[in-house]
Amino acid sequence: MKKHLISAIFALLFITIPLHLVCMNSMTVQAIDNNQYIIQTAPGDKALCGAFISNTKFIVANTKDYAAFIDFSAQTTKITPLPVYPRYIAVNADKSLCAVSEPYELTIYDTKTDTSYYNIKFEAPHDRPIAFCPKNPLHLFYRQSCSLKGITLPDSSNKSECYATEYLNSYVGNKSIARHFISHPIQENTFLECGKVDHTSNAECYSYEHQLPNIITITKHMKASAVSAEYNSDGSLIAMMSDDHRIYLVKDNKAEPFDRANIYYIPYRGIKFHPNNIVLALLTADNAIEYWNCLTKEHLGTTNIDNDNTLYWINNINEAYSTQRMSISPNGTKILVALEKEYRVLNIPFKVIFQGYTKKQAITALLSLKKYAQQYAQENNLPDNAIPQDIINLILQIYWNCDYVEIGE
Repeated sequence: MKKHLISAIFALLFITIPLHLVCMNSMTVQAIDNNQYIIQTAPGDKALCGAFISNTKFIVANTKDYAAFIDFSAQTTKITPLPVYPRYIAVNADKSLCAVSEPYELTIYDTKTDTSYYNIKFEAPHDRPIAFCPKNPLHLFYRQSCSLKGITLPDSSNKSECYATEYLNSYVGNKSIARHFISHPIQENTFLECGKVDHTSNAECYSYEHQLPNIITITKHMKASAVSAEYNSDGSLIAMMSDDHRIYLVKDNKAEPFDRANIYYIPYRGIKFHPNNIVLALLTADNAIEYWNCLTKEHLGTTNIDNDNTLYWINNINEAYSTQRMSISPNGTKILVALEKEYRVLNIPFKVIFQGYTKKQAITALLSLKKYAQQYAQENNLPDNAIPQDIINLILQIYWNCDYVEIGE
């Protein structure tokens, strides 16, 4: 009897352990109102970072051995788990490739098929950020030890091309251990790096020509140390977080404190520019997303997330101060945010913000449409609002590349 009992206990153990592992490597998705979502991590896991690939698809990476593509385009949400141990992620300019950095390897995924097609192995642990070139979607940059390397990936559609080629291998030195590393959104070989060595954090701009870097240190204009940074869409402005919980705006390589932000001295845990080039989203440690106009310093609004699992108690600097805790959809209408134990996909709480180069076009186009509408209404004895505002917005969006435009009289 005792023998059978012991056998039954061992059988239960072997059955239970695999089920528990499957549960750990799973995520649950809950739809909430107005096409918003909650993506819950598995028990014991924590959310780390995420990035939009399209307006309805994104990648998320947790602190444990789990990452996944999540697609809301169909009626049924599709979750594609990835067999990786994620540290950093990067999506290229045309959204066709996604790179996932792991301690000993770097894996490139085709975002159309959600499959890996290239892998780079490292002999030593590689816990460094990665970035794609803005002009060439097959150019990938990564920090390895004291060097900055740039490679040209093989074209996933060309099966005869099997190997990546190295075109940049520059010695940078150990003065900066990169924690946040992003490429300039316009200039091909210009990068922004935040790192820390000897208890001093640096933020530096690197511009490479013929393997030789031109280095500009930004932190000399700051009173505190930089821990994270983010370019806006044309590279004209940098938002930077410091270890004294302040935000700095950097223009022409000079940092100025953004004094309007953080009036309650609540630590920030994430920064992200809106695609319109003007609005900056700030994620606070108590789970609120603040939206600021960087030009006027105007506070546009705050989204308070009702969640007990705040980001106050994150001690790991790579996780605490991250540019990858938030991502905004290409059309600027959704924001993905990584909280402590879950991700949220939320609506952007404002409807109208211009991109700088389209503002003049939008105003001219809208005035022309309103003038035509008034003329048409008078000729046909119709009310002045003969063309509804949503139709006007749609015409502007399709023909003048202006998203969600609404202009007062």
